[in-house]
Amino acid sequence: MTINKTSRRTFVAAAAAVAMAFAAGTTMAQTKWDMPTPYSPAIFHTENIQQFASEVEKASGGKLKIQVHANASLLKMPEIKRGIQSGQVQMGEILLAAYANEDAMFELDGVPFLATSYADAMKLYRASRKPLEAHLAKQGIKLLYAVPWPPQGLFTKKEVKSAADMKGLKWRAYSPATAKIADLVGAQPVTIQQAELSQAMATGVVDSYMSSAATGYDTKTFEYLKFFADVQGWVPKNAVMVSQKAFDTLDKATQDAVLKAAADAEVRGWKLSEEKTKWYNDELKKNGMNIYPPTAQLKADLKKIGDTMIADWAKKAGAEGKAILDAYAKYRVQERHGIAMRRSLNFIYDAAGYLAAFFVFSIVVVMIAQTVMRELGLRTGGTDDVVAWMCAASAFLAMADTFKRGDFVRVGLLIEHLGPRMRHVFELWSLAIATAFCGYLAFWACRFTYESWQFNDMANGLIVIPMWIPQLSFVAGASILCLAVADEFVIVLRGRRPSYVTAVEERHARGDFSEDV
Repeated sequence: MTINKTSRRTFVAAAAAVAMAFAAGTTMAQTKWDMPTPYSPAIFHTENIQQFASEVEKASGGKLKIQVHANASLLKMPEIKRGIQSGQVQMGEILLAAYANEDAMFELDGVPFLATSYADAMKLYRASRKPLEAHLAKQGIKLLYAVPWPPQGLFTKKEVKSAADMKGLKWRAYSPATAKIADLVGAQPVTIQQAELSQAMATGVVDSYMSSAATGYDTKTFEYLKFFADVQGWVPKNAVMVSQKAFDTLDKATQDAVLKAAADAEVRGWKLSEEKTKWYNDELKKNGMNIYPPTAQLKADLKKIGDTMIADWAKKAGAEGKAILDAYAKYRVQERHGIAMRRSLNFIYDAAGYLAAFFVFSIVVVMIAQTVMRELGLRTGGTDDVVAWMCAASAFLAMADTFKRGDFVRVGLLIEHLGPRMRHVFELWSLAIATAFCGYLAFWACRFTYESWQFNDMANGLIVIPMWIPQLSFVAGASILCLAVADEFVIVLRGRRPSYVTAVEERHARGDFSEDV
């Protein structure tokens, strides 16, 4: 009995020691990063970063914990980039345009009236991301992702109808570009960071500034300034970046977790920014802000300022800047052509989907009519043939629309756990294989139907018609499905996310999970 108790105590002690050793090993294995941000916890940028940090910790199995220090509590905006370079912090968030004096690549974000919509801002980002990454890499920094602010407008104490009305204003400048605008209109620029803006307005240090509705709401600008001209001057971006040295110390799995979470945060952030623009405007209105469209004179005056600053930037950026502007212009032209093509393709998919729905409805009508006719003692010969043909038509014609909307059954056990680069590769391979199979299906559907026409095959039921007529739905459905899959292959090849993924995400964002199993 004594031996039994001793053995039991020894076993318990050994188990406790192993558990403590394991816990200690886990603690020692965890890497902690500090991440300063210059904005309040309530702003959507910070909320997005908090989610990014949580996803990294979860995906890395707790090996990497990112501590977010919001509202400039650890480092102020002008100090964050230097803090990353010096190793004081491992990563951080900055407004790119705030560092315009360092590099023309950072200034591009704040050049007014170059990209004034989210669509154009994304094209400018695509044109400039690689040069931006290269410039940051020279400073030992890796760009993870960038998210835009809502379009910039003009906050003032009274309505502004022209640039002449801006003369003499005490103007908050948060970047070299906004300071230059002040100089060009005759205002008095005062450098104020967002964390200090409320106090600056309360004490009369500033009485005007250009920024987004998000900034206006976050800083309670409506308590001091009552007019907001929605000029949509530019769409600046915040960049989330990491020390390359710190990133390189992570193991491959943790690096992939960071990159995947960053890619997700970028997509989510752009979507959040655009969605919240209207909400911020509505909240400003509720709090007494007068939001008004710019007059024709004000738009003309600001465009003139924009043209001057774009030309100045192009001169400063040299050949690299010209290449970026050329690529941006090319993307805009491609978009105009692409919009027409996209509308045409979507019309084909939608038309096939509506036609499939029509056949489903027709089946219901025919079956009800068949039931009524039987009750009346009337002959219903041939209705089974018609229903069978319409069932086939509704199934084949609905395939492309169903695929594009993300309603096809997809097995994502592997691809959902891959990093962004490998996921992109696997998505391309999957779509390439699917395109080949769908092309094979469409080819044989056409050949099969052609042979039916060639040999004058006739239906064997009560309704005797050439078989190629009902078989046309097979040809149309298979061909349109092949077109849809090839379309998705091109979309992913160009670096965009598949429609069948974004469609599901949009439904989930609306709280619609009706299609989920």
